[in-house]
Amino acid sequence: MKVFQEEQLLNNLGLFEKYLSEKEKDTPRYESFDLCYHHFRTKFRDSDTKIIDPEKSCAILSAYLASWGMMRGSSFLFKNNYRILRKVIDFIAGLNESYWEIDVDTYPENYERILEIYREIKNRLVPEESQDKTLVTKIMLGVFGMVPAFDQNFTTFMREQKLSGFKFYRFQQGCTRIHISILYEKQRSDRRSSPE
Repeated sequence: MKVFQEEQLLNNLGLFEKYLSEKEKDTPRYESFDLCYHHFRTKFRDSDTKIIDPEKSCAILSAYLASWGMMRGSSFLFKNNYRILRKVIDFIAGLNESYWEIDVDTYPENYERILEIYREIKNRLVPEESQDKTLVTKIMLGVFGMVPAFDQNFTTFMREQKLSGFKFYRFQQGCTRIHISILYEKQRSDRRSSPE
């Protein structure tokens, strides 16, 4: 088991070093996440100081989604301008401060609210015949930072963890509330118990 942990640690370290080396090159792709997250965190979070500029917020969210591959030719977003995100922005603007505090260590008590956000974004944006999991979770990541993007890399990784029978093909209660928080707690426990 310790060998697996060391291999996993080295793999994670390699991924982090790759991220840093790409970020040092000033790649706009990684900066687009930083800009998106910062914009929503600073402009939407505090009820007393909210500064809602829907046009700017749509443009920032659109640029973030485009840089992470969500506006390719097969996507319904490709056929629309950034104003298609307006209903999502309006929903986000109406959320109170407590939604901005949700993080992996609070999943168990917040899973209903996480699913509510997912459903609302999906209903306001995604046509019925379109795929929603990656797009909606990518928005939730860029805006709130509360869930990982359920893209191919993440879902493959989670299936490899063999935490249960979940295949992570859909965003559902078990994926967020149980499995991601279990993996988080396991990794946190492993880090605490490993000698420095």
